[in-house]
Amino acid sequence: MDLPAAPEARFSRILDETQGLIRAHIAGMGVPVDEVDDVAQEVYLVFARQPERMPADVEPLRWLRGIARNCSHEYFRRRARQPRSLAAIADLLAAVPAAETDEPETAPRVDRLRTCVERLATPHRDLLA
Repeated sequence: MDLPAAPEARFSRILDETQGLIRAHIAGMGVPVDEVDDVAQEVYLVFARQPERMPADVEPLRWLRGIARNCSHEYFRRRARQPRSLAAIADLLAAVPAAETDEPETAPRVDRLRTCVERLATPHRDLLA
């Protein structure tokens, strides 16, 4: 692939020629379809921030696939931590009795939060349990 010398033109050309393949690569790694664009965006941000890290003898697609692999792994790491965060919210909510709060303005907030949790679909509510 002959690439333009100007950094912006070079990036645009690489983006145009690789974005479909990179999205397919990310989806093939198991990232949900509705999250593929976000992960792909991260891939191109990583590349745009440090384009000089790509060795001259490596094709851009190959380099971007490596970045995509790393970004996909990071996506799954973040996703694995998410239920623990939700569980922490549930623990905090359970620790505050409905009628017992030190500040009068806190009780309505806690009640609204409980209402929101109750409205969640069962599988989502189960994540909090």
